[in-house]
Amino acid sequence: MKRGRWAGWAALALAACGGEPSGEGTGAERDLVTDLDPNGEQNAAAWQACGGRIECRSIEVPLDHADPDGATIELALARAPHWEGYDLRGVIVVNPGGPGAPGRPFLEALDARRAVGLLRGFDLVSFDPRGTGDSGAVLCGGDTVLKDVFESRGTVGLISVYESDAADCAQRMGPLFDHLGSQDVVRDMDLIRAALGQDQLNFLGGSYGTRLAALYASVYPERVRAFVLDGPVRPVADLAELVDDQFEALLAAVSEVLGDCASGALDCPPDARTVFDDLWNQSVARGAEDIFVGVCQQLLSSPDGRESLAGLLYEFWLFPELWDDIVLSIFADHTPADVAVNQTVHCSDQSVPNPAPDTISAALAAYAERSPELWPMTLTLATCAGWHVAPNPVPPLAAPGAPPMLLIGGEHDILTPFPFAEQMHAALTGSVLVRSGHHGHGAVLVGLPCIDAMLESFYTTLELPADGASCP
Repeated sequence: MKRGRWAGWAALALAACGGEPSGEGTGAERDLVTDLDPNGEQNAAAWQACGGRIECRSIEVPLDHADPDGATIELALARAPHWEGYDLRGVIVVNPGGPGAPGRPFLEALDARRAVGLLRGFDLVSFDPRGTGDSGAVLCGGDTVLKDVFESRGTVGLISVYESDAADCAQRMGPLFDHLGSQDVVRDMDLIRAALGQDQLNFLGGSYGTRLAALYASVYPERVRAFVLDGPVRPVADLAELVDDQFEALLAAVSEVLGDCASGALDCPPDARTVFDDLWNQSVARGAEDIFVGVCQQLLSSPDGRESLAGLLYEFWLFPELWDDIVLSIFADHTPADVAVNQTVHCSDQSVPNPAPDTISAALAAYAERSPELWPMTLTLATCAGWHVAPNPVPPLAAPGAPPMLLIGGEHDILTPFPFAEQMHAALTGSVLVRSGHHGHGAVLVGLPCIDAMLESFYTTLELPADGASCP
């Protein structure tokens, strides 16, 4: 992981659904069923075992969908087959978000949830979007601490770093660099649908994956069967609005935790606010402000993040000399979305003009005044002013010809706050919005029985819950 870009990744992330896999259900009842579509052109022989229950294969897609007879790239697919003893009810393609996140980790986490009965009759298929994971990932860009650049060279220097990194990525990726955006990915999704032998697509998209869902439904409305959008994004691709909303949400979440520490609602050290400030000061002394922000955002994006942040403050209060062990250990098991792909997709998708340098400078100054600790996450506001990629903007999302979709919005989601879900609900005619009271980013992996029941019912019978329903 590029340490200097943690804050950058965190602010741009429309990341994977939150929650942890249960780790249960490894008994004999989970034997593979290998025939997905034995009579179709792409049959079971195309799938090869690649670890545990997971099978893998790849398909070829055009590098440029405007030139279908030109160069091609390979997309990596992974499949968790339905459980033995259950009739095959269909195939669900899943995407965790990012942008820039590979599909298999989310697939494995979702497959683990089948131990409690979720979607046992479905084959689950994930894919590594172009430029990620085993679909042609390329290491590129620098490892600059953006806050240091901004403090020494201002907004112009910040933009120049993005320009340099984008040029490096364009050189290393070649033509693929200009074909990573969502418009390309949804066309890949339709070729995946065809390769799986499906007339219509079932899809589960988390976070940024909800943009893919809504865009696919607008391009191919007749090919939509059951689409679930977990943690919906805004229907308009606007990086400046995303940065602002995520900053406000993180600020509110941290304030709420410290308030609950003071009231005794959370188990925290005495004077948790002072401990929080001391943790920040040690981060500054190490030149690790970006890591401090990343810790806050990562923890508060998980279902038990409030308790985890309180625990972090307790550890630091008891052992302040162990800053490195306490803070850096949080990253040990975390793999963020690919930074270069993340930034390229955001800037390719952008449907509004990029802010001018003076506007960026004024906004960053205002953020720094609001929160000296958390404002570094907003430095990504300058990304698309310097990340020069061929634009392929995503229009305001709407899918009037598609069947109703199920949207799940989290009341305490700091990466895709609940107002995003309300806006997407308004944009997608006939959609149903469910409000979930869980903490963290994304509801599907959290383990809420009411969400599980809705998913099972919708994918099996197309029965939707009442619009405005809620899960505690």
